Amino acid sequence: MKIRFVLIIVFIRLIFINSNVYSDDEELRVKGFCYTIESYINALVDYTDTKCLAGAGEQKGTIGLILISEKPIFAKEAEKKAWLIVVVGAVGKTITDNPNIKVDTIIVSDINMMAKRKAFSFPGILAKNLQQKAYDGVIDIEQLYKQLITSLKEYPIPAE
Repeated sequence: MKIRFVLIIVFIRLIFINSNVYSDDEELRVKGFCYTIESYINALVDYTDTKCLAGAGEQKGTIGLILISEKPIFAKEAEKKAWLIVVVGAVGKTITDNPNIKVDTIIVSDINMMAKRKAFSFPGILAKNLQQKAYDGVIDIEQLYKQLITSLKEYPIPAE
């Protein structure tokens, strides 16, 4: 299972990551940005490891994030819900703390879905707004999750 996960990560890096898009300093900032998100998620969700990968965004001057769970968290509603809430919190806080890095799309998936070339996506600004509203007490966790779920779009992973 671990080898399959590593192979999928390598595949994703080959498809989505273009290291020539960033200067050396910018690339380091983006890697640190992704590492921060990954660290937050892995500290709070102990039943899976999550990998964060960053690549060029759809809009000029933005990045896109891919967050992949090593375990099939989308198979169990409670695990999916908890993981997605933590993803929104981690991404939203990290975006807020790094206003110079613009995130346009966040892609989320797990090991089983990636094997089927499936994922979901939502806008980076949604993560930022939902996290801020939850932090400010404007919405609760249930409302955050409901708004996130209604915004998730299926995202097909292209074939090699």
